[in-house]
Amino acid sequence: MGQKNFCEKIQQLNNGSYELLVKIGEVADSLHYPCYVVGGWVRDLLLGVKNKDIDVVVVGSGCVMAKEI
Repeated sequence: MGQKNFCEKIQQLNNGSYELLVKIGEVADSLHYPCYVVGGWVRDLLLGVKNKDIDVVVVGSGCVMAKEI
């Protein structure tokens, strides 16, 4: 799967996940923290399986990120 198809899959999410991911990205950028979506959610997205459990790795303070979000 190409990067374009992956991005399209993320943009087509309609359960609030897309908006949450955008917010996480904006906060991570504002704090200059690298941030990655990892784990089963990524796998399930690629396989077309619904999953609301999003795992995020933050290189920085997770507590600061959570407060900002």
